[in-house]
Amino acid sequence: IGKRKAIGVGCLLVALSSLLLPIVSRNVTGALIGLSIAFIVFEFTFVSVIPMMTELVVEARATLLASFLASAALGRALGALVGPILFQFGLVANAVAASCLAVLAAFVLWRFVRVQS
Repeated sequence: IGKRKAIGVGCLLVALSSLLLPIVSRNVTGALIGLSIAFIVFEFTFVSVIPMMTELVVEARATLLASFLASAALGRALGALVGPILFQFGLVANAVAASCLAVLAAFVLWRFVRVQS
């Protein structure tokens, strides 16, 4: 389906799975299924980004990929700091924040990211 389309659809599925997680997690079975789907969709999206990253600036492929992975690690660290604060307002607050960030990522991809041909 193409790199950009796969990543865009992946971002939107991450947003959807994040919003559905508080709804399906009323019992252990629902929570496990919901978390499994959320992790699979997230990993699909993350792995789909890697080939596109290597094509954005071909002459600086290694530097760009290293910068991408460093920014992903920074995002994970910021999430670990902000997540507990949001959780004080419940799981829904975390789900809404995650969904908003995933939709923002899809918008940035659609509007600003162009792969060199």
